[in-house]
Amino acid sequence: MAESGIERSDRKRLRTRLRVGSTLRVSENAVFGARIRSGSNRSHQSPHVTVADFDGNGTDSFAFGFDKWFFSWSGDRFEVSLGRNSLPLWKQSELIWDDDVTVLGIGSSLSTEKFEINLGIFKLPVGLQSYSGTLRLGQLVHRSGSEDGREQLVWGVGLLQIRAEPGEADALRLLDGNGSRDYTLITAGAQYSFELTGFGLRLGTELYRNLKDYGPMPIDEFTRNHADEKSGFAIYAGIGRPESNSWDISLTYASVDAFAVNSSYAQDDWLRWGTATESRGSNFAGYEVRVRYSILQNANLQLRYDEVDALELRSPSSIAKEDGQRFRLDLNFSF
Repeated sequence: MAESGIERSDRKRLRTRLRVGSTLRVSENAVFGARIRSGSNRSHQSPHVTVADFDGNGTDSFAFGFDKWFFSWSGDRFEVSLGRNSLPLWKQSELIWDDDVTVLGIGSSLSTEKFEINLGIFKLPVGLQSYSGTLRLGQLVHRSGSEDGREQLVWGVGLLQIRAEPGEADALRLLDGNGSRDYTLITAGAQYSFELTGFGLRLGTELYRNLKDYGPMPIDEFTRNHADEKSGFAIYAGIGRPESNSWDISLTYASVDAFAVNSSYAQDDWLRWGTATESRGSNFAGYEVRVRYSILQNANLQLRYDEVDALELRSPSSIAKEDGQRFRLDLNFSF
């Protein structure tokens, strides 16, 4: 269902994605790296290219761009990365941050036997070639477990402070005013994994909270409509075969308020809300089932089924709350 009250038509597509990366180690500690990916240069979330649409809609032209280019220096207990790279954030899902969204700046990780501290300051991407807004990151992670590695508990608490640059042309490209709005996001999560009669089991949860106060009368309509919707959570369970890594099944339930995350940088897998280049990955509740089966050492099949419902009307003019169902089968190769 679309917010207009009209049922969305089913869409059947064949899509592909390609990522090619390379690293050059110039010393024991220093590495240069770069990666190119397929997909529109206007999208920082998605590397996908539609090569066939079985409902008669158009397809995409192939395009490629650099989404990573960096220099990193690492030692026994630390790593520093300068350039455009993945966000140094421990997480169990992409509900707060999409793995495909890379950031430009400096990030670092400091670790001891049980603790890890992740820090960084970054410019936020608008597509692959533009930037708007600043992200400051801090996170504490703790790991403990049995000596044989069959039981492990990991928990983390982090702060993501996003400072927007209102009025910039690139900022205005982001949906729902996300490029003009500040966020102060707290994330906390824990994962317990253990082995039982040859099976590996995982239980986890994540919490999200936006501490930013948008005041009694925010300037833009979207913020006024959702100013108090700032919390979210996810719970999940998984089971697999850790020794052979031959298959894995997981179930996740999530409820994410409109401003619990910045939806322009959150996941784009659960739903089809947004545009061809940017997803609105918040203001929903629903579940995801994943089944992965390894067919070769470097290849696997992964099935995803997602079903979601909007928590609130997107705007006062909306006729209905959005919903969606999505079935996706991926064939993944690595080389």
